[in-house]
Amino acid sequence: MRKTIRRTASAVLTAAVVAGVATAGVVQASADEVRPVVAAAATSTAAADDALVQAWYRVYLGRTAAQAAGDSGRTYWVKQLQSGAKQSDVLWRILHSREYNQLEIADMYDAYLGRTMDSGAKYWVDSTSDRGMALEWVEQNILASDEYARSGSLVKRWYADVLYRSPSAGEVAYWDGRVKAKGRLTALRELWYASEVVDLHLAFNYEALLGRAVDAGGRAYWYPKQVESDVNVKTLIGATTEFRCRHLAA
Repeated sequence: MRKTIRRTASAVLTAAVVAGVATAGVVQASADEVRPVVAAAATSTAAADDALVQAWYRVYLGRTAAQAAGDSGRTYWVKQLQSGAKQSDVLWRILHSREYNQLEIADMYDAYLGRTMDSGAKYWVDSTSDRGMALEWVEQNILASDEYARSGSLVKRWYADVLYRSPSAGEVAYWDGRVKAKGRLTALRELWYASEVVDLHLAFNYEALLGRAVDAGGRAYWYPKQVESDVNVKTLIGATTEFRCRHLAA
């Protein structure tokens, strides 16, 4: 998801989604349409559940869910849904898998450090997969690392990589001051949870998962959840009726 949405977002798309959030958006869907389906419908069938699992694999893992013996995940997840597991619970487990975490962390290394993962990245993969560390924490640490900070103006790079725009002179002065006063990681986390950045992350999730801009009702519902956990928003949106209708019809 990161490479297809976060890194390829154009300035036009970024400006449009931010403006759409600020003006309550042009798509006025009911908030219920983008809330999670907490359990499979009574009419759910194995074929429908299999199609949903395949859609999750395509969207989140960037590959097909093979039926081959070497990839039993597809059968396993379908059986979980058939046994009554909540869609959001099943997808949560997929998005906390080693495969998903490794994909996301590899792309962070590529996007922010311009290189592939080395042996040191195993710490981050293990921490997110086995010890419950949030992917946001990995991303924030990379953006505050010595390696990242060595190239160019730190604040200008943060704005390019996190807000997809250039900072004003006043913004550079302010955040340089916060870095000096609080350190890189604390300053970066303050920027990360600023409303402009939260709105961007939510807008990217809408574009990646639902193919549209954020409407007013959706922002009101999802904004506090986006502040709490990006991966939980990705999980819960992936369990909505709107997600299922869009991707199963594709």
